[in-house]
Amino acid sequence: MVPERELGLQHFRYGAAHFFPERRLPEYAIVCCFSGRIDVLENHAQSSLLPGEILVGNPGALRGSQYLPVNGLCEGATVVVGLKEMQRLLEELRLAGWGEGALILGKIAAPQIVSQLQKVVGVANLGRFGMQSYLEGFLSQFLVEVLWQWPGAAIVPRQMAGTQLLSRRHFVHAVEYMNRCGKHEFAVETLCEEIGIIYGR
Repeated sequence: MVPERELGLQHFRYGAAHFFPERRLPEYAIVCCFSGRIDVLENHAQSSLLPGEILVGNPGALRGSQYLPVNGLCEGATVVVGLKEMQRLLEELRLAGWGEGALILGKIAAPQIVSQLQKVVGVANLGRFGMQSYLEGFLSQFLVEVLWQWPGAAIVPRQMAGTQLLSRRHFVHAVEYMNRCGKHEFAVETLCEEIGIIYGR
């Protein structure tokens, strides 16, 4: 994560089918498929993502996802972008007005961009010093390249209200915790401690 830029990179790798229930998240989630198939349901519209394809999950939209291995593996990465950072970038690229966000609809086939991201994930997994600066530079370039390739008619400017929703990072940790613990062991206080938020806020 690069907190001050509201940027994050999440690598996922599943050897069995994995499901995340429908939820609303406060940030953009740019999902890239390396292998397998990813089914995404956003506001009751379903899309399937195959290797080399990119889909954007929009903030505040009701979204669920299922990760389906093909030949034993479903792998990819999600670039998480906060609302303010995406607004700044959309304005710079003249895709939205000042203070506006946008709904980014559909998906694109962009195997070269996905391949670059896959290489960066490999480097990030090495855990070298300077990784935050490396990722920040790459993710900025990645976002611009994705938006350059996105069809203009599929970027719909709109005012975006701030929300108090659980971030993608916290949501994923919460689902993982709930899958690990037994029904009788579950406690909200422990869940909050596990995912790094304060209980009662």
